[in-house]
Amino acid sequence: MFRKCHTLILITVSISLISCNENKATKQNTSAISTFKSGSLEDGYEILHLIFQDQPDIESIKKLADPVLTQHGLDISYKNLETLGSALLGLRQRSAVGVTEMEILKHMYQNGSHDNDFLKQVAISAFYLEQNK
Repeated sequence: MFRKCHTLILITVSISLISCNENKATKQNTSAISTFKSGSLEDGYEILHLIFQDQPDIESIKKLADPVLTQHGLDISYKNLETLGSALLGLRQRSAVGVTEMEILKHMYQNGSHDNDFLKQVAISAFYLEQNK
């Protein structure tokens, strides 16, 4: 019972941190993002490429991000890619064991549930990886 309660508390805290971190992540990466004015879908993927650990190639990001967004009933759009990037970046920065954005995204792709709210699933996947890496 304690473990289950502890897990729920950590997931709730993670969701709160994601929400708070969206503004911080955007401010920290303003220099990279400020060059993209159009807000096009291609710009969204390019931003993720630039801010993610080890700068994964855009096709690898698309292969995971597109189905994850769709699974949660979200359009594949610049705004949703920005939200995804901010959440993933914040969780990577807070990871004590070095969980990366792509690891979280891959876990969401392979194990995520459409029953979970999008940001809740980001937090659940990050928490799982943090505990099992």
